[in-house]
Amino acid sequence: MLKLHSTLATLLLFNLSPSPVHGDTPLGWINSGNQSAYTITKGEFEVNAAGLAVNESIDFLNIRDDLIANSQTLAGDSGNLSGSKFELHYGITEELAVFYRQQQHSLTVDLGAINSVQLVDIDDSLNTKSQAAGLKWTFYQANLLNPDNRRSAASLELSAYSNESDDFDVVLDEINLQNLSIFFRDPQTFSVAELEDTGWKTRFIYSWPLEQMGIASFWLGYGESTATSGTTSDVSSQTINKFFEQSFDLVEPIRRLVVLV
Repeated sequence: MLKLHSTLATLLLFNLSPSPVHGDTPLGWINSGNQSAYTITKGEFEVNAAGLAVNESIDFLNIRDDLIANSQTLAGDSGNLSGSKFELHYGITEELAVFYRQQQHSLTVDLGAINSVQLVDIDDSLNTKSQAAGLKWTFYQANLLNPDNRRSAASLELSAYSNESDDFDVVLDEINLQNLSIFFRDPQTFSVAELEDTGWKTRFIYSWPLEQMGIASFWLGYGESTATSGTTSDVSSQTINKFFEQSFDLVEPIRRLVVLV
């Protein structure tokens, strides 16, 4: 079991966007992926859905090809991804809104030939579900009489999130080590299991009008997360099983500064 406790702090993001029309989320904007301090109008719902895909025909910046080229174990269609995401926003008041995000995707993992084992079966994908929920409170607004309705605003956002992947299983009936071969009477399952991370984060967001340039936003955030993973097997022999049942506990603070213009 690997447990990772991380701290995320000192985050700063700049975002340039078109001019708003009023103090809530500007007319024509969507809240999905919007990093500004504005909130959706009271009583309004916003629902966004999208499909996700990466393959040999859809490979932005050659990320998939680079992943395979730099690995000695990945082969075939490794790096292919398919899935979907969903996002919901609702305005409770003019200043307070809640949101929920969900993403599910399947990442192809082709390990190719493994000389040290005799494979019976192996998973060919890693399936992951991500969720996040939170609220945003816009507690400050200025420039309310600005003739072009561009306003300064500040908000606080608090959210919790989780990411969980299915176990990745390998079934085999023979292990070949340098000076030893192990044969199993019945095929045995070895797994990378309990792949999960959960956490929370809070952000201070400030948006303000730029002369003839629309709106600029920056945010400063702090968060904490805990990640777990482990390796397991169904081998009954304790002598062999101890090499595959492993647990780790790691506490690591993470501080990051991100700037995007």
